[in-house]
Amino acid sequence: MQASANKVAAQAITPVMSNKFTEEELKQLSTMLNSPIIKKYQEVLPDINQALFEKISSDATPQIDPKLKALQQSIRNILDTASGGKLTQAAAEQAKAAQKNKAAAPKK
Repeated sequence: MQASANKVAAQAITPVMSNKFTEEELKQLSTMLNSPIIKKYQEVLPDINQALFEKISSDATPQIDPKLKALQQSIRNILDTASGGKLTQAAAEQAKAAQKNKAAAPKK
């Protein structure tokens, strides 16, 4: 995919750029894209995106989590009904085993 993109990039981009920009604008664009500040900005961009993602994620989590848990429970209920209660039975067996292991574990 990368090789294909590199191969056809100039053929695809050149006509669009030459139709949308004057020669002077292309020179200015080239100067701008090769400037140290743009290069620095491009280096910092992943950190900016990560900080933004973390902030959005922490901000949205309280609104999304209850809906996600409700969806998971609905899916569990549908699958449990479709399996004839096997999920509920398996969960009960796991809870019993965990309780038994907890009771058998040496106390510290």
